[in-house]
Amino acid sequence: MILSQFLSRVLGVVRDAVMAGMFGRGLMTDSYLLAFSVPDALFYLIAGGALSSAFIPVFTEYLKTDREEDAWKVFSAVTTIMTVIIVVFIAIAAVFTPQMLHLTAPHIDPAILPLTVQMSRILLPAQIAFFLGGLMFGTLYARQVFSVPALGPNIYNIGILLGALVLSRFVDPPILGMVFGAVAGAFIGNLLLPMVMMRKIGSHFRPSFDTRHEGVRKVFRMMLPVVFGLSLPAVYVIIMRAFGTYYEAGIVTAIDYANKLVQAPVGIFGWSLAIAVFPALSQFYAQDRMDMYR
Repeated sequence: MILSQFLSRVLGVVRDAVMAGMFGRGLMTDSYLLAFSVPDALFYLIAGGALSSAFIPVFTEYLKTDREEDAWKVFSAVTTIMTVIIVVFIAIAAVFTPQMLHLTAPHIDPAILPLTVQMSRILLPAQIAFFLGGLMFGTLYARQVFSVPALGPNIYNIGILLGALVLSRFVDPPILGMVFGAVAGAFIGNLLLPMVMMRKIGSHFRPSFDTRHEGVRKVFRMMLPVVFGLSLPAVYVIIMRAFGTYYEAGIVTAIDYANKLVQAPVGIFGWSLAIAVFPALSQFYAQDRMDMYR
């Protein structure tokens, strides 16, 4: 995970360098970054990291205490219920994108508003891939499979890079190529690859709205208190972009570049360690092996 996160951060710097080299730092790059605000807010405020953090301990508990059938029932129900909720919210966000953008980018330049709305609407479906991918990654972590989840962020960055270098030649304005690349990278890295691995490990998914299962209720009970806390880093980025719209063109882009550089060490060391240790701690707690847990 450390090597994966390191590669992801390196690719992120290369991605930003390519964007800066091709499109500079101005209204176009501001528009591109502001376009992520509505999809990101939707994902993190509805579920985001909170859902994965609540799901992994419950799934691991059933898996490591010889109740695998219950583990997959919880996975099926949570996936089905949350997918419906996410799709409904995406549809609402697609209709009201201009109004939501005025909340997340209150002083956006009118000249880039139509383009920003267009890019936001293109990016919105990618949240389905991030959401479903997050749940599948959680099940893979619980099975001690880290290779495929490690590839997800890297494929996403490669998609954006290819969008900038290749797809931008075929769309107008060219920066739209990065948006299409982001969507393609999200679906390949966060949906397609984990689905293939899930089949290999023998996953069992059946559409279910069973909210009576104790495991399903436990996931949602655990999820609610931590939505705000775990969403805060993403909300912070959205707030900073919002403040950036009150200044001259390019400030939103500059803030974004700076924030990504500052967060790189945390991602490489802190995030990768947390991903690796969380399923192990969940397993030992579920098995009442507190000596190993400590």
